[in-house]
Amino acid sequence: MHAVANLSDETCRFLTIVIPAGIEDFFRAQRNCLASLPPGAIPDLPCSAQIPAASLTATSFAVIPSLYPYRSTALEKNDMTATYTFDIFSTLDGYGSYTANANWGGYWGKQGPEFLDHRLGLYSAEQRMVFGANTYRQLAQLLGSSAEPDELDPVNARLRSLPATVLSSTLRGPLDWPDATVVSGDAVEVVARLKKESEVPLRSNGSLSLNRALMAAGLVDYVELTLFPAISGQTGAEPIFQGAADFDLELVESQTLDGHILELIYRPTLH
Repeated sequence: MHAVANLSDETCRFLTIVIPAGIEDFFRAQRNCLASLPPGAIPDLPCSAQIPAASLTATSFAVIPSLYPYRSTALEKNDMTATYTFDIFSTLDGYGSYTANANWGGYWGKQGPEFLDHRLGLYSAEQRMVFGANTYRQLAQLLGSSAEPDELDPVNARLRSLPATVLSSTLRGPLDWPDATVVSGDAVEVVARLKKESEVPLRSNGSLSLNRALMAAGLVDYVELTLFPAISGQTGAEPIFQGAADFDLELVESQTLDGHILELIYRPTLH
């Protein structure tokens, strides 16, 4: 089998695969080619190259990038599952929050217009949010029905409008969220099923213990880590990767926002 990939422009790739007209003929030719060789011999050319050209046909597939251009395409993932992004904020020393007596404020007081526009853009795409019970309770307290929609900033208003799945064995619906569903059961099984059934990408903010378990199970496709320029050695809380398994990380994208906030997107693999 021979494959030729051509990048025609920024939005679409074409993959041309040359295959035998009959798959049985292809495997028969492979088998006969290998059987004709002396034991231990290696052919000068791949056996597929010895198939007559008349029996080959070419098929082209258009590959359209997903939500992010660097992310896996459907042809790269045979199971066609939705991508799952663990979206987390952190200080430079690895804390995802701070104690009640701290005076940092939201985003550790480091947000700027570029960061806020970027977050609004992320939430503007169609997707489903996935929350653990504790993260949902915190968000519902801040963004629930007690807050009028026009009182919310654009980023949080858009976040609250997205459909959400809340994994919990204690919460009961209906929830104080416009389009949220409570699902109980084993989190790994629930998210594995969501990835197979969802027609849109999945994104999870915070939910540290949940996402550490999902990473260990190989269900997290991307870790989207936003580092704020702060060290909270005295007031830091919720270390984001405390107790996590060991992972190798492939950096797939990075950018600086407002000159001091760093966003890093990694593809994790168990070490």
